[in-house]
Amino acid sequence: MPSATRRRELPLFGDGGHNSWVRPRWAAMPKGNIIVAVSIDLSKGLDKAYESKSLDEILAAPPSALAGLTEKHDEMLAQMNIKTIKDLGSNKYFALAGVLVALSGKTG
Repeated sequence: MPSATRRRELPLFGDGGHNSWVRPRWAAMPKGNIIVAVSIDLSKGLDKAYESKSLDEILAAPPSALAGLTEKHDEMLAQMNIKTIKDLGSNKYFALAGVLVALSGKTG
């Protein structure tokens, strides 16, 4: 294949010279689904009653299941149609605010 039509990939190794674009056979990306086990300690972020719950149960719980939030917060958030932790995490305004905060450390 002529070099002009080759798709150049970011080098995985090498000095950036002629052969740096070559992806070694052992570095091939697997096809299909990849299952990764993840263990996260959420004990400081959740109310004690929810520390041993499954992820699905936590997402279905009211926002007050998060440490520091109360039933009063549940009432205020319900006015914005946020009744669960899943609703809170997928709310476009809260999501945008989270992205903006994350980006704030990357500017300048």
